[in-house]
Amino acid sequence: MSGKLTSDQTIIIKDNKISYIGNSSQTAIPDYAQVRDAKGQYVIPGLWDMHVHLEDNYKNAFPLFLANGVTGVREMGAALKNVDIWKRVFKRECLPRVLSMRVRL
Repeated sequence: MSGKLTSDQTIIIKDNKISYIGNSSQTAIPDYAQVRDAKGQYVIPGLWDMHVHLEDNYKNAFPLFLANGVTGVREMGAALKNVDIWKRVFKRECLPRVLSMRVRL
């Protein structure tokens, strides 16, 4: 990876993970694909917010994080039981990844 912009690329996502990136003219689109035309747009990796306090605000915060490209957060002080609940919900719904800085005793 050089960080250089590369135009005319196709990105294939399978099971919520990037499975392929390559030149559009040399890429076969799978039958299951939903095609999104992103000509003239940019694709960046998901962003992380490395210092959040979500205890009372997580229901509003999660959709806002995703809408702004934040796909992961580091929770700095929520109760562990709440972080565990959020992680279980994450497996069923589209939420950012949540890392907790609290240590289990």
